[in-house]
Amino acid sequence: MKFRSDSALAVNMASFMRVLGFKERHNADAAFSVVKNSRNNVEWLSVVAVMILMSDQKYISKVTFLFSLCDFNSSGKVNCAELCIGMRYLLLGISHFFKNATVPPRDEVERSTVAVFAKIDADKSNFILIEEIVSFAYGSKDLRVLLSPFPADDPRIFEELVLFTESDKQQSREALNRLGSQEQKMIHELRLTPDAATKLTSKASEQRKQVRKARARPWQENKFVTKPYAWLLYKLFAELKDSSHTIPSKVLLDTVSNLDRLRALMQKFADDPDEAMSKFADSTLAVRVTKHLTDKQCILRLEDHAGDAVSLRALFCLCCPSVQESEIEAGMQWCRTYRAHDILNALLKCKSSPLVDASFDEKKEDVAIDVDEEDIEALFEAIDMDHDGQLSVENLCEGGNLRPEEARRLVELWDRDRTGELSKGEILAIVHHVHSSVRQRMKALFAAEGSGRFC
Repeated sequence: MKFRSDSALAVNMASFMRVLGFKERHNADAAFSVVKNSRNNVEWLSVVAVMILMSDQKYISKVTFLFSLCDFNSSGKVNCAELCIGMRYLLLGISHFFKNATVPPRDEVERSTVAVFAKIDADKSNFILIEEIVSFAYGSKDLRVLLSPFPADDPRIFEELVLFTESDKQQSREALNRLGSQEQKMIHELRLTPDAATKLTSKASEQRKQVRKARARPWQENKFVTKPYAWLLYKLFAELKDSSHTIPSKVLLDTVSNLDRLRALMQKFADDPDEAMSKFADSTLAVRVTKHLTDKQCILRLEDHAGDAVSLRALFCLCCPSVQESEIEAGMQWCRTYRAHDILNALLKCKSSPLVDASFDEKKEDVAIDVDEEDIEALFEAIDMDHDGQLSVENLCEGGNLRPEEARRLVELWDRDRTGELSKGEILAIVHHVHSSVRQRMKALFAAEGSGRFC
């Protein structure tokens, strides 16, 4: 975002023209007069927030972008003060762009935001992460109604935090000063404890890792989203998803509306012959999950989804609307492991490689795997425990649920450097090798058809 690196938070006409790229002064004057404040400056955040609101993005993508905008100190999390500032700027921008809009008083906005923050912050950590806001947004009718006047055509779904580049020193100072002032105001006027303040570090990703570790409570077993429950939802998602790694809403709605088909699918998943995974579910649980998915309220929530594609997290939220976000996040973590296992099983379809067979001919390989680069990124995120970009036999067995002989065979086939581990590049080479082989076979097929050999 250019405004993050090329401007202060409040700018004059010259900066306004430069950042937005106005060529004609009269056009810039007209736009500036609409959004300027009483000090003859433009508050950038109020402008950008409304641009996000009116953008051609799906509902959840707008939510994650707005949430990321609230992360003023780039900590990877948002405290109550930051959320209040963000909401105030959003409503300020709405009042500028829509002259008939009625904006609540500032104090009312703050008190309402504090109430919403408390609802989202179920673990009472005094901050919320992107996973918490996404789970909340999927279940919030009011928030969906707020964004509904601005439909979008871009079908993509983004649930990740937007990490902005480092802003200039002036903007950083302004952001931190405003955040500090807002925190002190809330402590005194709204009677919040000083714990709402956020300690700053320069490494946002490392801080988020520490935050998640601090939030983890391994001694508290999930009551609703158990490993077997997550397994069945994951298998349903894997069965119905398309190339965008989401389920089209109509496909899911048709599936849950067809009780016989859903029952058959759930029973198939429960009877999965994979020894490493079959322990996760049984027929009784399959019936339970089927009941949750075909519940009238679940179907209504899916209809309220407004035709947006359904991500795996959205599927959890639709099926388990009343559970705590920590249970959904635990389910998502298990599903990452399940996905890693499926990806590795797909890669194991390759029986040979140029590294072990000098006469290897990829044109003769008859292997098709449904794995892409996004899958490989997910694989490393799930089982690369020390984050060194290498997968050891131990990683493949413990994180990917492969048998030792399977893990050793995969490494033997594709470890070009003979380090005893697989790098991301080496695993991508498997995907590219298979896809290249498929392309070669398709070209040969079309060439044969064109020459009349199949006539």
